[in-house]
Amino acid sequence: MDRRRKVDELKESVYQHPTAGVIALAHDCDAIITDDRFINQHAHVDVGSAKVPILTTLDLIDALASAGAISIDDRLEYGTRLRRAGYFFVPISADELAQYLDASVVQDDQVIETAELKAIRENVLRVRMSDWLQLPKEAPWLDSTLKVFIRVLNSLWKDDADLSDVIARSNWILDQVDVRGWARSFGPENGDNIVRTGRGVYILMLLTPPFDVPQEVKDAYWRWVEDRILAPIQEQFPDLYARIVEWRRRRIAEMAEMELPEGETT
Repeated sequence: MDRRRKVDELKESVYQHPTAGVIALAHDCDAIITDDRFINQHAHVDVGSAKVPILTTLDLIDALASAGAISIDDRLEYGTRLRRAGYFFVPISADELAQYLDASVVQDDQVIETAELKAIRENVLRVRMSDWLQLPKEAPWLDSTLKVFIRVLNSLWKDDADLSDVIARSNWILDQVDVRGWARSFGPENGDNIVRTGRGVYILMLLTPPFDVPQEVKDAYWRWVEDRILAPIQEQFPDLYARIVEWRRRRIAEMAEMELPEGETT
């Protein structure tokens, strides 16, 4: 009897939970908006033969922006508020990051962050320093975030940019994309592999110089890469450095063997 009472009490507590209450609303709603991680990993709730979509606060903000109910600046501001409030996995767009980084000031070779840029860094750091990230299921968020940072870094190197400012901002981004900081999220064995070799994928992305810029800008970029990325790896992780050299050598060989369209020359 006691056991049955406990089971009944457990069922009752489940039914009274706010999450269960939200799901129950699906019968009377066109959509459910929730930031509950357990629920919003699903696309919809089945209600008989109907499927009620599950949306997040971010989806709502994007919908309002698309409908013109809020401005693009409002949308960015709400994203910053969510980050500062402790929401995690808030996506970062390249345009957004570039805008905040450009608005920052460089002083003594250091980036003085705007409130928005600081919110991005601290939001990513909060995830990195916690056990929130669930891999491999949530790996796409981490991968897309790192790629956005690298894409923006590459875009900094322009013909008319102040080289010292570019280097300072590039260093700031490089600190954010160091995959070694995420090693604990991959577990002991996989984390060690990430430190030794796994981060080579992102390092190779950094070895692609900016396009459509004068040769002197490309040369400056390569000097920065050599000093800030390759030299420390060669000293601290010689095996990884050897792999990077080999990967790069194969890529150059593949490009050399590619057939150019008729009329084009190297």
